[in-house]
Amino acid sequence: MTPTPSEVGRHYDDLDVPYREIWGEHVHHGYWEKGGESPQEAARALVTLIADLADVKEGERVVDVGCGYGATARMLARTRGAVVVGYTVSKIQFIRASHEKWDEQSSMAPLPRIVLGDWLENDLPDASQDLVLAIESIEHIADRERFFDEAARVLKPGGRIVLGAWLSKEKPFFVTRRLLLDPIVHAGRLAALPTMKQHEASLARTGFTDVSSRDLTRRVRRTWSVCLARSAGRALTDFSFVRRFLFRSGEGRVFLPAMLRIALAYRIGTMRYAVVLGRKPLERGAAGSG
Repeated sequence: MTPTPSEVGRHYDDLDVPYREIWGEHVHHGYWEKGGESPQEAARALVTLIADLADVKEGERVVDVGCGYGATARMLARTRGAVVVGYTVSKIQFIRASHEKWDEQSSMAPLPRIVLGDWLENDLPDASQDLVLAIESIEHIADRERFFDEAARVLKPGGRIVLGAWLSKEKPFFVTRRLLLDPIVHAGRLAALPTMKQHEASLARTGFTDVSSRDLTRRVRRTWSVCLARSAGRALTDFSFVRRFLFRSGEGRVFLPAMLRIALAYRIGTMRYAVVLGRKPLERGAAGSG
């Protein structure tokens, strides 16, 4: 059964402390370009890479779908001058993101506005945004076609959509799907693990142009070996961590073994990770006018 937004929210609420203690404020993969980066540097590097690919400019309006604790949204505001609104279905993430403060003099733009709610029920005006960004959130959304329809609705002509996406390889073997992918989908409260071609086809169907993808699998898969090592280290030295993750957290009991499956699925190529991009066409007569 596909998860509801409230079930996804409860997953992140239940795993709030373990997620932050194992990985940090960025609830997404890290990107290792050189190999010697710390996990925090790698997490920020993924945001920087995606912002570069999205060509985020000062003053642009950005929607961060599945914004987590708001770390990506704050990076885009602070370093790119973007005006960001973030959506999360997690109450705890919303509270933590909403209470972040900074000295406005040190930032290029105001703090992001964080919304507790389902992106599919957003009230953003038509053609009001320059970029729709979804870093590792579309996997939780059962109605992916509606996700793309909403992105097309809120984007200005010429606006961009960028996904940082967990993916399945094309035509995975039956055994690896049953033993790896299906349990990962269940444990992570995902709706599915689409393929890169499926996302590209959805973008094309919705009318997006300039559709392209960049496979980052080899640069991000280290995330899970780091998570596993940190989990093991904490378990050996801090019983309260074990108690929170396993004894008190129903989500933790399911997700901890899933981390092993994810690491293996990446290693053998059953799972992939890519940035997928598209652009909303300009209105007729807009290009070159004047």
